[in-house]
Amino acid sequence: MKVCALRLLGAATLVAAVAAGCGGGGSAGGDDRVMIGVSVEKTGPVPALGNALKGAEAAARAINAAGGIDGREIELVVRDNAGDPSKAIANVEEFHDRGIGIVVGPVFGQNCEAVAPIVAKNDMVDFCLSTQDLNPELVERQFGIGVGYTETVGFDVAFLATRGERIGVLGEKGPAGDRTESIAEPAARAAGATVQFERIETTDTTAKPQIQKLLANGVESIYIVSCGPIAIAAAREAIDLGFDGTVLMPNCFASAAGGEAMKGFANGNVLISAPEFLLGAPPLGGRKAAIERYQDEIDAPDTVVAAGWDAVFFAAQAIEQTGSTEPEAIASTLEDDFRFAGVWHAGTTTAADHRGAITDGALVPAEVTPQGTFTPLEAKR
Repeated sequence: MKVCALRLLGAATLVAAVAAGCGGGGSAGGDDRVMIGVSVEKTGPVPALGNALKGAEAAARAINAAGGIDGREIELVVRDNAGDPSKAIANVEEFHDRGIGIVVGPVFGQNCEAVAPIVAKNDMVDFCLSTQDLNPELVERQFGIGVGYTETVGFDVAFLATRGERIGVLGEKGPAGDRTESIAEPAARAAGATVQFERIETTDTTAKPQIQKLLANGVESIYIVSCGPIAIAAAREAIDLGFDGTVLMPNCFASAAGGEAMKGFANGNVLISAPEFLLGAPPLGGRKAAIERYQDEIDAPDTVVAAGWDAVFFAAQAIEQTGSTEPEAIASTLEDDFRFAGVWHAGTTTAADHRGAITDGALVPAEVTPQGTFTPLEAKR
């Protein structure tokens, strides 16, 4: 059976070769494998984040079926960090002890932050699946998958400014909310708008008092910045209180499950910034080949699944381009204007920016429909 060693000069290159049937899935066998540690939140407070594993496993299967990385199959070593930073650290330490220097995950921002110094200390390389901004002091060997938090909040606020000058924000209490506020306020000023903040706890069951304050101050849109169940409750309460402005949901709900949760109160004013591959329209631009392959192989309408998929393709392309599985060499490649076009993540990483993701194609303003689907606003004009 023929083995095709694919030169991964871009995600589209690999996708096109796989789609053409290159390779016969020949096994590298024995120890001649590319070992990747995967640490995800399969259990814990937000087990949905564990869905990243579904994407990672599907990507590994697709790459292996196409001949692997220079004939070497990928083998994933999976561990559950249960949403606990100490367990995430323990997972990375175990990978290191087993001689595995390449890591995918975690997905929780706090877990990525916890493992970053461990990855650097052990001379490993890590692909963080969280949108949390990467701390320049800690991310010597950590690279982000997907659009970062600063870019996401800035994009959403700028969009809302086109729908009215007074933006209400429901942000979380504590450092997460402080970070949201520090991004949203200058973004609003730059767009000629103002923001009013109200704080919520992720464990809250209602946000009615906060919403009533926002409505009393005449906000024209409400931006909910929380990935907990309170976000769904708050959106429903805003509609029930008669708010007829825009309710913008956080893009962590851009999935089939999120659409299902929101369809009961979708009234034409509930919007979300969704990635291109969830919107049903034919994909365009640099992501086209990656999206088509993803939809052929897995078709999971979920950004978390897509992040896991992209991370493995991202790692495979970096290994192939480097010609080595040595983490230090891979990190050097990734810091040298490394370009990648995937399903959820696309952009260029550099020494100054270990994420380098672009919003184009990743954040598209869309309406949540009563059927639980997403329709890009451009399609409704």
